[in-house]
Amino acid sequence: MNLKKIISEKSYSPALLLLLTLLLAIWLRPEMDIYGLIYLLIWFLILASGGLLFRVFFIWYKSGRLKVVSTILFSFVLTLILWVITLRINSLILAPSLASSNILISFVFVAVYLFSTYRFNNLFSAKDTALAQKDKELSIKVLELDYIKNQFNPHYLFNSLNNVAATIMVNRDLALDYTYKLAEMLRYQTDLSDRESVEIKGEEAFIRNFIDVERLRLGDRCAIEFNSEIKAPEIFIPPFLLHPLVESALRRSRGLNGKSSLSIRIIADVEMISMKISYVVPENPADAGDNKRGVELVSKRLILFYPEKHRLSETQKNGIKEIDLLINL
Repeated sequence: MNLKKIISEKSYSPALLLLLTLLLAIWLRPEMDIYGLIYLLIWFLILASGGLLFRVFFIWYKSGRLKVVSTILFSFVLTLILWVITLRINSLILAPSLASSNILISFVFVAVYLFSTYRFNNLFSAKDTALAQKDKELSIKVLELDYIKNQFNPHYLFNSLNNVAATIMVNRDLALDYTYKLAEMLRYQTDLSDRESVEIKGEEAFIRNFIDVERLRLGDRCAIEFNSEIKAPEIFIPPFLLHPLVESALRRSRGLNGKSSLSIRIIADVEMISMKISYVVPENPADAGDNKRGVELVSKRLILFYPEKHRLSETQKNGIKEIDLLINL
């Protein structure tokens, strides 16, 4: 941990002011005895603790745990307490007459110290927040680029066009439907090239087209059940946030022999988005490659877009794999 982060988190910068005050007091009063130094040290520790407590008040205020009136009241009471302690320490070190003549100066010093504690923390926090935001934006761009590279690669398009060509010879209407849905998927991806968010109904339509294309392509080899309840279609989410989970589950559900089965359910309202996927784990997977890439990418994007507001889990029981996603809006 670097010095800037320590200063930002602990608010130790204003303590430098106290340290300089301590050194100045020793320089101006070299005849100060050991008791005077102890009193100064106690005063130093009390003010440092008061500064941290003052910072806590404003953190609670920004998080909504304290109201404006309560914050002002607590800050004023804390200032008075530290002022009285400062006056008492002055009377122990200096003559009572000298201490009483510095009442106003002592109050100003305490007030300036507490205010500097707040300002120093804000300055460093603002810099840390800006850097964190830049890192987040860069991470999002890297993840989006990584995902786009894996979407509709030439191999997928080649297989899809081959399926269209083969289907035309058997069922022209089915081939036209296949072509239409594939075109809708490509149009959706092209339209999102410069967008940071999409309506969830658009994502749901893309997943539905993807499933229909896979049904046409796989035929009787795979049974896919898809249900959705979009109660708030105006919800916006990052593009391709849900689709990778469907694609990954579909690939992992396919076996070399036997019929695969996959169930997908999406529920969305103004408070949450829920997605549940379940499939039978095949004994001999048709695709032995790493099909968890989509799930891992979604997990990383959820951390960036919905920190501490989501849950993504995978469980397996009695040969059934379940993927459960919940996003609190």
